[in-house]
Amino acid sequence: MTTRTITEWRLAVMNHLRATFPHPAEIDGRPRDDVVSRRDNDLVCVWWPGWQVIERDTTLAQPRLQIRAWPGRSRLKAPAQTDEGTSLEELGMKLLLAFPRSTQAGGFFVPNLACRLIRAVPDYSDNVYRVEAELLAYTILEGA
Repeated sequence: MTTRTITEWRLAVMNHLRATFPHPAEIDGRPRDDVVSRRDNDLVCVWWPGWQVIERDTTLAQPRLQIRAWPGRSRLKAPAQTDEGTSLEELGMKLLLAFPRSTQAGGFFVPNLACRLIRAVPDYSDNVYRVEAELLAYTILEGA
């Protein structure tokens, strides 16, 4: 793993989402807690949240990318309180479908790195109303 691997991985994941996520959607690389004003398009943010656990052998490090997705106003059938989660269920499925088995292969996003979607959890709070997901990466050791 190189010092630029996480940045390259994050950018590659963002580009992959731009290409595969149903349009229209805005893909952003900054962490956000909430969206102040509702957008007409879905918003998906991807960023590196830091190291939760640092392995003794750094070649075994498992970097993660955090993903947050908000449904666009145009996709809400009613205000969040009466949407009954339909928009969040659809967003969760879109994220799941954006990372099929082929994207888990080593080198799909960056050399010597394999990853998989490990969680996608909705937050139904009126002021949040989003799906939170996480990608976990594994280093592929050369010659292994």
